Amino acid sequence: MSQWAQQKNRTTKQIIGFLAAVFFLYSMFHLEIVPERVIQSWERSQSLILGMFPPTLDEPIDVLGAALESLHVAVMGTVLGVIFSIMLACFAAKNL
Repeated sequence: MSQWAQQKNRTTKQIIGFLAAVFFLYSMFHLEIVPERVIQSWERSQSLILGMFPPTLDEPIDVLGAALESLHVAVMGTVLGVIFSIMLACFAAKNL
């Protein structure tokens, strides 16, 4: 890669980074997010995450049952999605 191409690539990355930072700051200003609130939410999220570890295994939970229920929901969602997409494709087809 030539020196010109490397310089162009680096400049492009710097411009994209600058625009991302400006967009982030504009979004925070527009949503009225103040730094104190961000710091408070960080502290609360740390306490939430620390409360998850180590997990409590005192109460019996049906992990297998919950996993099977999640699998059932995923399969039913897929089946309904296929049915809906076939119906939509039939309505959108111009050659039927």
